[in-house]
Amino acid sequence: MSDATTNYPTELPVEVASLLIPMKERPLLLPNVAVAEIVPLIEPTLDYSTPDWHIGSIVWRGVKIPLLSVDALNDLEAEEISDDSHIAVINGVGDHAELPFYAFLVTGIPRLIRVIDQEIGREDKETGPAESMYVQVGGEHAVILDLEYIEAKILGK
Repeated sequence: MSDATTNYPTELPVEVASLLIPMKERPLLLPNVAVAEIVPLIEPTLDYSTPDWHIGSIVWRGVKIPLLSVDALNDLEAEEISDDSHIAVINGVGDHAELPFYAFLVTGIPRLIRVIDQEIGREDKETGPAESMYVQVGGEHAVILDLEYIEAKILGK
């Protein structure tokens, strides 16, 4: 009887199903598992007593969650809400009991992209406070966010 495992490759390519999410400055690259849902614009309850990056709150599936501006988190001018705006609901990556979901204002509808480690390249560009790195993937420029930093900001840590 032959060993069936010898017919399989010993190294599998690392592939991550991701979303390329349009933004005003540069698209976000997020793994699918980080995004709970992309929804049409939900009119937020504005909160003028919070930092500029905290636009307000939305009710998504019966849960009140914070709506954030990625640009303002990176010390840029906040995105404006328009007819093309959508909301990306993000799964919390930190302490899920404290922050199971939050949302970003995005400028369009994302598209699926499969990221293979050999096809992604880091760009030598200074990142903003809420960004991990700038990358090129599939011939496109994108930014990877620091979700743990963003969650800590939301929670005031």
